[in-house]
Amino acid sequence: MQFCSKCGTLIKFKNPNPQKKFYCDCGQEIKIEDNLILNERITHKKDIEIGDNKNRLAVHKHICKKCGYDRAELIYIGAMYGDEGDIIRSRCGKCGCVENVGDKIV
Repeated sequence: MQFCSKCGTLIKFKNPNPQKKFYCDCGQEIKIEDNLILNERITHKKDIEIGDNKNRLAVHKHICKKCGYDRAELIYIGAMYGDEGDIIRSRCGKCGCVENVGDKIV
């Protein structure tokens, strides 16, 4: 990938040129000294592991009713109307089960 030194646009190499000269749309002549690779195939694929299936935000001590895991993420939902209280929920760090906690936070 190469950019024009005059206007800064990306140079599109359409067909191989034996003189290794290419022209930008602005008229700038660009010489290539290196070997030019137009197509390259990727022969190997890497498997990328995303995570360990645990919630990183689960730091609050709360025992899940479904699986018994001892850490949970707290979800705070503010009041939607003036006379309502805030809604507080906990999401299990292992199975993702959501429970209403309400005012029971210690």
